[in-house]
Amino acid sequence: NDIVLKEDGTIYSATDGGLWKLNQSNEESDLISIGSDLVATGLNTACTDGFGNIWFGSKNNKGLIQIFNPDDSLMFVLNSEDANYMMDLVVKPDHAFAIVQHEGQPALMEFRFDQDHNPYIQDIYNEFPIEVGAITHVSSYGDSVKLCTGEGIISGNFREGLLNAADNWHVNNQFDHPVKILPGTDN
Repeated sequence: NDIVLKEDGTIYSATDGGLWKLNQSNEESDLISIGSDLVATGLNTACTDGFGNIWFGSKNNKGLIQIFNPDDSLMFVLNSEDANYMMDLVVKPDHAFAIVQHEGQPALMEFRFDQDHNPYIQDIYNEFPIEVGAITHVSSYGDSVKLCTGEGIISGNFREGLLNAADNWHVNNQFDHPVKILPGTDN
């Protein structure tokens, strides 16, 4: 499960039981769970956005994404009937991507933001140029999104092409068994 370190030294960890928070300055810890600002537990991925908010992805479709503001209060919940079990998440200033399960298959969920910076689901992609058994990592740089799979790295330009068409994806390093090699970086 992912861990986020805030600038003030506070550590947040996504856990099955909820959100674990450790204040390193006074060594106080707290478990935030259902009924105390969470709508779902089973948290397994976390990252920050450019506004200091923390995004948590869940294994459940209720509370698939829960966003906390810097004051540790839940400010946004995104539920989905179309996807569950978020496995990885990357948030950029004008878009976000998450690896999810969609109709029993690994898929990429794309988010955009409204004028208040609340996310909404743009689309879910699961048509790729090769058979994909699992997606282990997502990263985004510029107009590109890259997916690490056991079958190779798949990349696409999400601004120019419709990623719901397999022809708009490119396969790199097929059968090289890529792994995420930059843990802890903003990728």
